Amino acid sequence: MLLSMNVNKLCLIFLVSVAFDQISAQKSIMTTSGQKILLYDDGTWVTEKKSITEDTSGMLITEFNPLTAPKVEKYEIDEKQRMAIKVLLNKAKSNEIEHLLSVENISKQISGKELELSQAKLNKNKEVAKTINTEINDLKSKLKDSSNQYAKSTSQIKSVEKLIDQNADSRADKMKSLADELRIDISSYIIDAKSSQKSDENKIQKKETNAIGCKILKDEKRGKIRVIQSEGELLFDYT
Repeated sequence: MLLSMNVNKLCLIFLVSVAFDQISAQKSIMTTSGQKILLYDDGTWVTEKKSITEDTSGMLITEFNPLTAPKVEKYEIDEKQRMAIKVLLNKAKSNEIEHLLSVENISKQISGKELELSQAKLNKNKEVAKTINTEINDLKSKLKDSSNQYAKSTSQIKSVEKLIDQNADSRADKMKSLADELRIDISSYIIDAKSSQKSDENKIQKKETNAIGCKILKDEKRGKIRVIQSEGELLFDYT
């Protein structure tokens, strides 16, 4: 009986120990835009679903999806542009997580090096301390770059989310600019608004040529005024 109780206690201690190791081996972090991930000691990570119950602090960051959020759109947006925004948003969010993990990793390395530096100073090993100091400075430089990239990726997420509030022309231009920054190709999703407008003007010009019976040499807009110039035609012949 006593042996059985001891075995049960050992099993309970083992299970608690395993559970504690699993908890301590992961770290929950949230990006500036509100993405929540679980980071493990081996460097791997998974996105964590946020369950919102009650926010007593008033500091809760919730994730906003501009494509699915119930909102009356100020300007019309076609399905292809919606897909382009989704592609841009996914890339920007992926970059934000990547840069945050880089910041976390470099910060961890700096902490380790600072412990080594303290030990070297205790041992009065000036050469080792000098080498470690150089390594720490290099890491801090990398940390600064990663932090800047992280901040930029968060800013890009905000820019993508604001695309639906822009008119068709400025939205297309901004989408191209963001695509260049994020280094992805979205040309199959968007149509150049200016090319489309030029095509429509050509169609109108062709119709007017047929209706009027003369060739249109110039058809352009100057502010609110439309200027049309036609080819000269011989209307009367005097003898």
